[in-house]
Amino acid sequence: MMIVSIIVYVVALYLILKFVKNDILEVVGILLLTMLIKVGVGEGSFYPLFCMPVLLALRYKRPYTLAYTAISVLFVSYLQGFGTWTYIQLGIYAVISLGTYALKNILNKQNKIITLSYNFAVMFAVGVFMDIAMFYMGNFFGYPNVFVQIQMGIPFDIKYGMSGLMYGAITMAAAYLSSVDVRDVLKVKKMTLEKVNNK
Repeated sequence: MMIVSIIVYVVALYLILKFVKNDILEVVGILLLTMLIKVGVGEGSFYPLFCMPVLLALRYKRPYTLAYTAISVLFVSYLQGFGTWTYIQLGIYAVISLGTYALKNILNKQNKIITLSYNFAVMFAVGVFMDIAMFYMGNFFGYPNVFVQIQMGIPFDIKYGMSGLMYGAITMAAAYLSSVDVRDVLKVKKMTLEKVNNK
C-alpha cells in the first residue's frame, strides 16, 4: 500500500503545485493530500507530515506551515487517539515550523542535500523530544530512566527521519518539475523549493 500511496502523492502533488495558483488553496490541497495518504498507510509512519513542517516553511512567504501541522496532528490524533502527547506534538511542530521559517533565507541558498539533511535531523529530533516528553509525562513503558527511553525509541525516530527524507526529496522534485517547462527539465542548473510565479 505504501508504494501506491507514494505514486498517488507524486502525481497529486505535482498537479497541485503546477496548476493551483493561490497559495492558500495550494496549502489546503497539500493538507488534504496528506490526510489521504495517512488514511492509506494506516498506522504506518511513512506519510508527508514528516517533511512538510520544514518544506512549507521554506516554500511560502507566510508561515502557513503552522496551520498545516496543527490540522495534520489533530487529524492523526483523531484517527489514532487524543492524549497529552497531542499538545506536545503541536508544540514541537510549531517550534520546528517557526525555526525553519526564521532560517528560510539561509536554507534556501544551501545545496539541497543540506536541506534534506536538515529535514532528517529535525524529524529525528521530533521523535527524541517525544521520547523525553513521554517519559516525564508518566513513563508509560516503565523504563528506569529517560536515557533508556530515548535509546529504545531510536529505531522509531530514525523512521520519522527517513520518512521526512523520502517525502522531502519527492516534494522538492515535484516543486522543481512544476516550476519549469517540460523541455527545460534536463537543462536544470539550479533547483529551488520556493514558489515561482509563472508568467
